[in-house]
Amino acid sequence: MNYDITIEYKDGRVSMKFLGVDFFALDKVFGTMPIKKLSNYCFGIFNTEPDEPTYIQSSDNNISEIVSVPITNPHSLIEFFRSIPDREDFSIYKLKIDFNDFSMLYDDDCMLVIEGKCSDNAEFKFFNRLYRDICDTLENED
Repeated sequence: MNYDITIEYKDGRVSMKFLGVDFFALDKVFGTMPIKKLSNYCFGIFNTEPDEPTYIQSSDNNISEIVSVPITNPHSLIEFFRSIPDREDFSIYKLKIDFNDFSMLYDDDCMLVIEGKCSDNAEFKFFNRLYRDICDTLENED
């Protein structure tokens, strides 16, 4: 599979964009990273009882409707969606997570965006390693 990748280092910031990323692949790279804040999200869960779809979004602050345990890392949220047998029964419209050193945005176009401050060698090495981890994960999915 081909992936569209864009990386920009500018004015002490980094932005990496990946197109064609499967949601479940995020677990391998980000699963255990501590979350600072789930800053923006919108999920749709279909084929539920009653027959009305459920929409979970940050503006409603209702994530507890789907995940009853505190979300301290992305793994618990990813595992919830992995437990839904049919991939067509849910949609990740948007998921933005703020970690300590960067933010991650994933949307329903299978786009992953990583943004953060990158003004010294240690931060550059961190983002370079993160880039390699993401690329390795994508390569192993094929």
